[in-house]
Amino acid sequence: MTPIKTVALFATISATLVSNAQNRIGSGKVDELYQATWASFHSKQLEGGSGQSLIDDIWKRGSTDTDIAKSIRDGFPEFGMPPWKAALSEDQIRSLVIYIREPKAASSASFPQNNRG
Repeated sequence: MTPIKTVALFATISATLVSNAQNRIGSGKVDELYQATWASFHSKQLEGGSGQSLIDDIWKRGSTDTDIAKSIRDGFPEFGMPPWKAALSEDQIRSLVIYIREPKAASSASFPQNNRG
């Protein structure tokens, strides 16, 4: 299969998954949205699969919340990541950014720095 056909197929499957996820997510559970749309690429625990890890703090296009939201919104078709702006609302994109940030925040909170000399 040619790279263009592969990306087109990926985009079609992704749009279908997002549509199905949005129909099931009436409650707004971001974990369900993530699991239905990205888990097969970035893994269920965000540590990476065919897509890069979302928890290692290594980002190809910037690490701020704004950068990550832009990455979700615009995608990286050249890397096989479709743009999600047509399928996800800005609120859903923001929720996904927070969801991606939570594991790092939780691990930082679990291991507070000892600042005593």
